Amino acid sequence: MASSTIEQALYVHLTGDSDITDDLGKRIFLGRADPESAYPYAVFFVVSDPHDAFAFGAVNTGQPRIQFNIYATDRYDALAIAQNVRERVRHFGGTWDGMRIHRCEVGGTRLFPETDRPDLFMATLDILPQYVDAS
Repeated sequence: MASSTIEQALYVHLTGDSDITDDLGKRIFLGRADPESAYPYAVFFVVSDPHDAFAFGAVNTGQPRIQFNIYATDRYDALAIAQNVRERVRHFGGTWDGMRIHRCEVGGTRLFPETDRPDLFMATLDILPQYVDAS
């Protein structure tokens, strides 16, 4: 439940930012990209969503790890878009559907060439939003 709320909030946050939409338009996908989508585009998904309720009793807190992949036909575009996403996600927060996101850490950016497509590059970064159930 928390992951889907955070995924929705992250999507709204990024698609509502003109700097991101200038780079990607609405080509930000959860889980899997549209196979007909033009480059560049981004795909994000929750890798894990541990929460601290079991350790602290009734407290409903957590920090999911969300992987964000940017695909582009130019390595420099992929890295520039990843840096733009990194800057925008640092300001990700607020209350979404009873979930208060109070901090967001962003991991380092890595660049990988696609092995089956020498003309395609993937920049990846991890996003770690911290949340507490505000309801």
